[in-house]
Amino acid sequence: MVLRYLSLVLFLLIVPFNASADDSIRKYVPEIKKWLDNDLVYEALREQNKENANLTLIEIDRIDQRWRRETLAANQPMLEEMLDRELSKYLYSVRQSHDDYTEVFIMDNRGINVGQSDPSADIWQGGKPNWIGTFHAGPGAVHVGLTGMNEVTQMKQTYLSLAIEDPDSGEVIGVVSVGIKAE
Repeated sequence: MVLRYLSLVLFLLIVPFNASADDSIRKYVPEIKKWLDNDLVYEALREQNKENANLTLIEIDRIDQRWRRETLAANQPMLEEMLDRELSKYLYSVRQSHDDYTEVFIMDNRGINVGQSDPSADIWQGGKPNWIGTFHAGPGAVHVGLTGMNEVTQMKQTYLSLAIEDPDSGEVIGVVSVGIKAE
């Protein structure tokens, strides 16, 4: 619990606010909420949150390190399994149907990817501003990241992240991050 709050405080201290970028990206929030309100999303998050409930940070780091090694190898069973998930297939179709999206991924309550539209350099986002600044901010949270070049997509983009609330409990159960093409 202390780690969560410490991460949020550090995030707030190091990430500046850019109002003009924020406004131009926030216009995507209503459409994201529309396709995000889906039983497939909620069920995948509930299931993975339950599976990962007892993982330590050391175990999460080992999973992420394995993922990173596999992204450099010819054999990529973790990535193949991730991209074969129904949620990943759904997110791929969402990205394909929105010209401004560069990638879409959903993370659980530990910051571990549950589904993703495209390959990624890592599976754990729990130490990154898009997860920290959204998950810990609570229900209704929206986070607009800094604009930069994505190493995997090779596109200039800004991440727009939204908290995902369980429709039954109202509790934040995950985060969606959408890469939006930057001008």
